[in-house]
Amino acid sequence: MWLSGWDKRIKVTASNTNIDSDLTHFPLLLTLGTSVGTGSTDVSCVFDELTSDDNRKKIAVTKTDGETEIYCEIEKWDDANEKAVLWVSKSDWVLDADATTDLYLYYDSSHADNTTYVADVGARTEVWDSNYKGVWHMTGADYTEILDSTSNNNDAASTHGTPTFNTSAQIANGISGTGTDGVTVTDLDITGAITMESWVKLNDIDGNQAILGKQSGTTVNYIFGTFGGNEMSFYFYNGEWCLRETNTNPIAADTWYHVAATYTNGGDATIYVDGSTETSIWSMGSAKALVANDHLLTLLTTAQVNGINGIADEIRISDTARPTAWIKATYYAGDDNLVSWGSEEIATYFISPFPTHFRI
Repeated sequence: MWLSGWDKRIKVTASNTNIDSDLTHFPLLLTLGTSVGTGSTDVSCVFDELTSDDNRKKIAVTKTDGETEIYCEIEKWDDANEKAVLWVSKSDWVLDADATTDLYLYYDSSHADNTTYVADVGARTEVWDSNYKGVWHMTGADYTEILDSTSNNNDAASTHGTPTFNTSAQIANGISGTGTDGVTVTDLDITGAITMESWVKLNDIDGNQAILGKQSGTTVNYIFGTFGGNEMSFYFYNGEWCLRETNTNPIAADTWYHVAATYTNGGDATIYVDGSTETSIWSMGSAKALVANDHLLTLLTTAQVNGINGIADEIRISDTARPTAWIKATYYAGDDNLVSWGSEEIATYFISPFPTHFRI
C-alpha cells in the first residue's frame, strides 16, 4: 500500500537481531545521510528531492502497511551537508523481537508540511512515552535551545561554568565541559523507580565525574556518572551513602559509550555499558528509597561533584526501570546499527482515458 498524496519513499527495516523482546512505543532513531544504517547506504535522494531545510517537514513515516503514520521528531536537518536525525514512534507501534520491523519514509517537495505528525524538538512529544520525564538531545547553540522533548517541558534554564555547545557528538551534537561546566534544568524529583542514560565520551577517566544529578551536600536525589575513575556509578544518600558501581569492563578515555543505570526502590540497581549488563558492586546496608529534594537537576555536573571532562549527548531520565531489552535496543539504535535502508521508490500512476488518474 502507498500513503496517498506522496510521490517518493524509502523502505526502512529494523533488524530483530538485537531486539530481545517486543518493545512498544520505543523511540527509534533514523539517521539520514550518504552512508547510514547497517548497510552504509546513501539516502541523499531525500535531500535531492526536498532541496532545503525549509522543506524538512514535507516527510511522513508509516508502519509496515505503508499507510498508517507514526510521529516524527526532527532533531537535526542539514540539507547542505545532507544529514538529518529523526526520532520516530507512536503509542501503538511495536518493535518486533520475532521478525524484522518495516517502516516507510515518504518525502515530496510538492507536499504541504506534515504538521500533524512531524515537528521539531519539543513539539512532537508523542514520540516519547509517559515514563520519560526528561529527554535532552543536547543539540543547540546555547542553553535556550536545550529543550526537553517530552511533554514535561523540563527545558534547560541556565548554565554554570562555560560549557561548549554544538560539539560534534555521537548522534548529532552535544555539550562538552571541562569538569565544572553544565546546564541547569529543573527540580525534577524521582522517588520511585528510575532510569538514567546518556552517550558520553570522556577526555580522561580521573576522579568522580557526574553526567547528571540532584545534590547539595549529603542531600542527594540521584547522581549518575563515574566514581573513582573508569567505573560507571549510580549513587544517592538516604541516611547512608548508597552506591552501585561496575567492576568489570571499565570505560576508556576518548571513546563513545552508551551508559545507563536503573533502580527500583527496595530492589536492586543495574548498570549498563553499550547495552550490556555490568557485573557490579552494591554498597548499601539496607533497602533504601530515593529521597526528593528541592535542588535543581543539572546536566554534565552536580552542585558539588565534578562534572564530566568530555562530551555528553542524548541524556534521558525515566520514572521506571527500563528492561534490559530496552537499554540494549537503545544502544544499537544510537550506534546506527539497528536499521537498514532500501532504495528510492517512486509512485506510479494508471493513466486513465477519463479525467481522473490513479496511483497504483
